[in-house]
Formats: sequence, C-alpha cells, structure tokens
Amino acid sequence: GGSFAYLNAAAARLFGSDGPDRMHGRRILDHVHPEMRDAVHERIRRLNDLRESVPLVQQQYLRLDGSPVDAEVSAVPIEYQGQQGALVFARDIAERKRAAEALRLRTEQLEAVRVVGEEIVGERDLSTVLRLVARRACELTGAAAADIYLWDAERELLIPQVSHGHETPHPGNVRRLGRQGALRAGPEDAHDRARPPDRAWRRCERRWPPRRA
Repeated sequence: GGSFAYLNAAAARLFGSDGPDRMHGRRILDHVHPEMRDAVHERIRRLNDLRESVPLVQQQYLRLDGSPVDAEVSAVPIEYQGQQGALVFARDIAERKRAAEALRLRTEQLEAVRVVGEEIVGERDLSTVLRLVARRACELTGAAAADIYLWDAERELLIPQVSHGHETPHPGNVRRLGRQGALRAGPEDAHDRARPPDRAWRRCERRWPPRRA
C-alpha cells in the first residue's frame, strides 16, 4: 500500500501533525478512511504498477488523532530518491463543504418560507394557517411535534392554539389556569422573564385575515 516518504508543511497540517517528520514511514492506508481503502489501494496500484496518473477525487483521510478530514486528491507517478513513487496533491475541503452545507440549509429554509407563504396567502381561517406553519416547521427542522401558543397580553395568558404531531398542546413548563385550556407561565418560566411585546398577540383571531392594501 506504500508509505509516506515526504510531506510539506501544509500536508503535515492536513494530517494533524506538528511537523512532517512524524508522518515519514507511516503506511498510507492507515491514514485513509476504512470505507475508502479499497479504492485508494487500487489508485496506488495504478500509480506504482501501471505508472498512470490518477484523477482528482474526494476522499477522507484520518489524522493522527483518528479524526476524519475531507480532501480532494490527485496524483502522478514519479521517481523519488531512486525509487518509484507518486507525487500526491491533496487539498483540505472541509471549510468548503461546511459552506456548501450551510448554503443548502439556507436554501431549504427560504424555499420552506416561500411554500408556506403560498399556502396561507388565500387562507382566511387563523387555525388553519397556524396548523400549516406548525407542520412546515416540523418538516424543516425534523422535529416530531410542534405546538403554537398565542400570548394574550391583556390577561397575561399563553393560549394554546394548534398542535402538530400529537393530539393537544403540551404545556411544558407552564401552569394551567382558568378555563378552555388557558395557560399561564409560572414565575420560574422563561415566558414570565421574557414576555412578548405588549398587545403583540392580543385578539389575533379578530385580526385575521390581515387587511390588504
């Protein structure tokens, strides 16, 4: 499977080494993710036996501490110190993959907002709107269930509105007071420490649907 004969400083950092010398003589396949060792072994065979260049691919190396690192790798056959070997070009792509994943999630979130907007634009029933929002929120976040409460600032009550994923709104850390399932935050609850703006949710049912300009 071959071994490391020379690394520059950037390659040493890729493997989590404090210097190139620590990697010298180590087996290459010991620092390749187990799921990719067969493919890398075949690439090494082509380099050493067939003296062929191998194309750019993504693969996972293992650092000295055993943690994986994503890299783009290509290689060409060479002679080094009188022996056949390969010059390998490897680039850490972890940051690029993180950025791509963040972009993907952001795109999904924006699409979810667009879909919810289309679904509720013509809806005149507030409960239906809230159910749609709760369902889409679960789909977007992977949550199993969601509850929506509206704040009645006049009575200082959290009023359960809709649930998705189970039958009734779950009170969590709030206390049940009054009739019709009205909920009021206990003194120790975050709802009591950080209330919504005054009158923000008061009489929501009477203000839906919003007036069009």
